[in-house]
Amino acid sequence: MQGNSIVRSWFAIGLGTLFAGGTCYVLFEDVLRRGAIITTDHVMTLLVLIGTIAAGHMIMQQKRIAAIAGLGVLFAAGTFYCVTQSAARNAEVTVGKTLDLLNANAERKKLEADIAEAKEDFRKAKDAATYECRSGEGTRCKAQVKLRDQADSHYWLLVGRLASTKAEQVDNAGLKHAAKVFAALPFVTAEPATIERALVLFTPFVKALFLEIACIVFFGLGFGEHHSHQTAAPKIAPKAKPVGGGPGKGRKIDDQPAAVEPASASVIQFPGTVTKSKAEMLAFVLAEIEAGRSFPSQDAMARMAGVGKSAVCKWVKKWEADGLISTTRVGRFKSVGQIRIAGN
Repeated sequence: MQGNSIVRSWFAIGLGTLFAGGTCYVLFEDVLRRGAIITTDHVMTLLVLIGTIAAGHMIMQQKRIAAIAGLGVLFAAGTFYCVTQSAARNAEVTVGKTLDLLNANAERKKLEADIAEAKEDFRKAKDAATYECRSGEGTRCKAQVKLRDQADSHYWLLVGRLASTKAEQVDNAGLKHAAKVFAALPFVTAEPATIERALVLFTPFVKALFLEIACIVFFGLGFGEHHSHQTAAPKIAPKAKPVGGGPGKGRKIDDQPAAVEPASASVIQFPGTVTKSKAEMLAFVLAEIEAGRSFPSQDAMARMAGVGKSAVCKWVKKWEADGLISTTRVGRFKSVGQIRIAGN
């Protein structure tokens, strides 16, 4: 039996390539986006990724325990490494976003505190200017008014800066909401905060594992194995030349070998729909007749041989014309038997 790789679905292969490309982008983002130098670690990571995909695809085609165990170890180790590395890269991105968010919130809070202080300074400067200017606009009054105006300008400058900053953001807002939803489900006793911590920890790994498994699954659906069962073709002797009158009379057998050397019916088996040659199907038919079983129908032969019924009909007529089988009509059906040459 021989196996050949075949393409089952180009769409599935395209999806597998898409998910493999996504995994590669995550693992090599520093090279693809930031132009980092390719190191030994990058080369080893690429080889591990290729080996993991190959092991996951080939393990489904194996029948030997040793091969399954070896490929299983490679797949498990490679998946662990790729998922861990991908999750680590995702965690780095998440941490970076969190830090940016915290810095933005801290800057906003500092501005709010500065505005409150500037507002208080303006109030004090205003009270001082009012006090100094109660008896007229003297030198001291003008000085306090100037300080009051400066405090007022500083206050409104800070208010303008606050208006141009982003509103205060909530860290992991989506996961917080999801945690509240999960906590509200029946039979869930964990607190939303506990669920949120679990989601923050496991979400990067789930995404990376999904990419890895999806890649292998879709490649497995896209590619397949076609197994062909090879059977030795029967040795067919030349058509025997009849001696004397019409068909069925005596035959000359002095220099003729046996008509056919059929293989055992227990050996020649064509399970399923597998393409077979005309000679192989003849050996199967003769072995069935030799074993005393009924001649298979042309529909069954067509399914076993993987050809059309018209082709099988031509085969039967050819075998009968060559003297390999004989047919006798019994009512609506034909009785098929094997012609035996005298002396055999």
